[in-house]
Amino acid sequence: MGTVITLDVGGLELCYSKNHVGINHGALFQEVDRKRTRGRSISDYGARDGLEDDSAELEWAFRRTLRHVKPRLELLGYTLMRAKFEYENYLSSIVDLDEGEASPMSFEELLAFIKSRPLETFEDIYDGGVDFEWMKGNLLHDPRLERIPTIEGYDNNFYSELSYFRTLIDFLHPYLFMRMLCENSDNLRCEVVWEYGPLVDAGWASESDFNAGVERADKILVVTEGTSDALIISQALSILRPDVADFFKFIDAAGHPFSGTGGLTKFAEGLVNIDVQNQIVFVFDNDAEGVEAYGKVGRLKLPSNMRRMCLPDLVDFEDFPVFGPEGEGMANINGKAAAIECYLDLELPGYNPARVAWTNYKQSLKLYHGSLDFKESYTRDFMSLTAEEIKSRNYDFHKVGAVLDALQKECVLMAQGPVL
Repeated sequence: MGTVITLDVGGLELCYSKNHVGINHGALFQEVDRKRTRGRSISDYGARDGLEDDSAELEWAFRRTLRHVKPRLELLGYTLMRAKFEYENYLSSIVDLDEGEASPMSFEELLAFIKSRPLETFEDIYDGGVDFEWMKGNLLHDPRLERIPTIEGYDNNFYSELSYFRTLIDFLHPYLFMRMLCENSDNLRCEVVWEYGPLVDAGWASESDFNAGVERADKILVVTEGTSDALIISQALSILRPDVADFFKFIDAAGHPFSGTGGLTKFAEGLVNIDVQNQIVFVFDNDAEGVEAYGKVGRLKLPSNMRRMCLPDLVDFEDFPVFGPEGEGMANINGKAAAIECYLDLELPGYNPARVAWTNYKQSLKLYHGSLDFKESYTRDFMSLTAEEIKSRNYDFHKVGAVLDALQKECVLMAQGPVL
C-alpha cells in the first residue's frame, strides 16, 4: 500500500507520484492558490471511486483555473509550437508502418481531436469491473483513434472514458497536453489541482516540500535603459498581469555603470562574453537612441537564453503633437521619441495635452531624437495608482498593456527554445 498524489485538470489525471514528492509542479501556481480542498481517493492501483465522499477530510492542495495556468505554461516554454515539435520528433522515432496500417495523425489533426470535446463531457465513473470497452464510452467507436500513435502496453491502463482519453495521448509531456487542452475555451474553466495533502498527512513529505512559484532557472531577468523603465513595467505587470508577475526580475539601472542606452549595450556585450545562463531580455525605448542601441545589441549574436526588444510601435504615436526647431506640429514618433512614459495614460488633470520635444539629431539614423515633456509627472501618477483609483478613474492601460504583450511574446519565444 502507499499514498498517491496527482496533478489533475478538470478531474483528468495528468501525472502522479507515490510515496514521494515527485515532479515539482510549483511553477504552475502562486502562493494564493494554496487551499484546503476535498480530495478524491485513489487506490494503490490508481483506480478512483469517481464520487466525492461528504465525510472525507479537506486536504491541502494548489488549485488554479486552466485559464490562469495557461500564461504560466507559455512562459515555462510549453507552447503549441513546442508541442508540434515534440510530437513530430516522436513520430519520427516510431518504427515504419506495417502494410495497410493507417498513417498517424498530423499535429494539426491531433490538436483538433484533443480540443473537439470539453473535458466535462467525458464520463469519469469506475464501477469496479473490467469491461474495458464499456469504460471507453463514446470513444469506443471513434474512427480517429486508429491514427493516434498510442504507446503500446497502455491498452488497459484506464478505468473510465476520461482516463482512457489521457491514455491515448500519454506520449505527450503532461504540460504540453495541458496547453493543447487550452484550445477548447470550455476547458479554461477547469481547475488544475496539485493535491499534496495526503502525502504530508501520511508522513512521506512535509508541507515545506511543496512551494508555489517559479524556480530560479525559469525566472526572467529584464534589463532596461533606466530606472523609470523598470519601475513602470514592473508596476504594469502587478496591475495587468498578476498571474505571471512573479516570473520577472528587473535590474534597476540607477547607480550602475551601464545606465542609458550606450552603457546598456556594453552591459549586454559583457553578459554574452561571460556566457551567463539566466534568461535575459534587454528592453529598449522606441526612440532614436533606443533603436540605435537595439541594432548594436543585435550584432552581438545573442545566445538562445537572451532576447532583445524595442517598445512596440503603436498607431497612437503615428500622429503625435511635437515641438522643435520648426515649431509645433504633428509627427510619427515611433522609433524617434516613444520612450516608456509615452505608453502611460497621458490625460492628466491640470496639464496641457502631451507633446514631444525634439532634442538632438542622430546623424547615424538621420533623424531627431525626442523626449516627452513632463515625463516624470506621468510616471509619478502611474506609480501612485491605488486599487481604488484603478477601478474608479478609468485609467487608460491599453498602451502599457501592449508593452507587456510584446515582452511576454519575447519571453515565450525564449522559453520554448528552438523548434525548427
